[in-house]
Amino acid sequence: PQAHQREGDVLQRRGGQWLSAAPALQWRYQTDALSNRNGPATSGLRENEVGVELPLWRWGQRDAAEAEGEKAQVYAQQYRQWQAWQIAGEVRDLFWQEQLQAWLVAQAEVDVAAFKALENDIERKVKAGEVAPLERLIAENARRERELLRHEAESQHIDVQFRWRTLTGLGALPLHGEEIQVSDSKPWPPLLTAQAWAERQQELVKGLKAQRSGSPKLLLGSRRERSQNEVVDSVGVTITLPFAGQTHAQAQHLPAQLQLAEAEDSVRREQRAASMAHHEAHHELNARAPALQQLTARLALAEQESRLTRQAYQLGETSLQERLLGEQRYADIARQHGSAKIAWQWAIARFNQAQGVTP
Repeated sequence: PQAHQREGDVLQRRGGQWLSAAPALQWRYQTDALSNRNGPATSGLRENEVGVELPLWRWGQRDAAEAEGEKAQVYAQQYRQWQAWQIAGEVRDLFWQEQLQAWLVAQAEVDVAAFKALENDIERKVKAGEVAPLERLIAENARRERELLRHEAESQHIDVQFRWRTLTGLGALPLHGEEIQVSDSKPWPPLLTAQAWAERQQELVKGLKAQRSGSPKLLLGSRRERSQNEVVDSVGVTITLPFAGQTHAQAQHLPAQLQLAEAEDSVRREQRAASMAHHEAHHELNARAPALQQLTARLALAEQESRLTRQAYQLGETSLQERLLGEQRYADIARQHGSAKIAWQWAIARFNQAQGVTP
């Protein structure tokens, strides 16, 4: 952003200059000493000429240059806002990824504890001679499966934590990252940036068209001519005005015109991207709410089923397979429910991001 801002400042200052480019100093010396047969001592001519070449603006060229500087400053501001918005989106997504992985680790700990409790119940039954030792192996296998899921969740959590530290430079997450759904909407920042860039390219093309074949130049010079008999001082004015050469001028303008065409195409792409982003954000937010309600109801049923299955197994009224199915079903639904709650908050953050609002 600072580089774009400096560029805009320089371009605008250039538009306020009296000259279209940097002036040049010219000096010319002429003598006939080398071609005089009588030698340098009898040389008949010596000329010294000093002049300043001043590049001038063509009609409308200076206004176009100043307008380009103004558009460049506008683009620099939009670029800064776009960059802040883009970084905010990365931080938002990474924050909720970390929240999700941290919750999955915590839920995996709960699952491992539940399956350890089941393994302890079976161990007591084996010692009491109520069940066969095979059931202890089955319970141990189920517990180890949950420990593997916990290990995978911890590994993914470590990766997300590293990405968070790398992106933000912070060792810990903020205590409160939940967002409230915004009601107002701002223009899509990438679209504003693309429009600002296209407007700047338009002014650049206008300036090149105003320049046409090239900038005229004014040469102010002073000449002193020495001969054997006299010394003559004079002042000269020379104007250089490029003309014709339409093909050459068009060739010089082609890169800027191509950039303008690409900028206008980028505006159309960002218009479609803005429409798609708003649609996806609304759709995701509307889809997450009923899904969370369904999982909340399922979690209540699974919790009740798990409690009753545990009691029935303690009383010997049900088999180990039914107990395992109940534990697995409750663990899976609990993980889905917690993930859905985080996904709901994540959807709000994405909705706010699509609305162009930074946290």
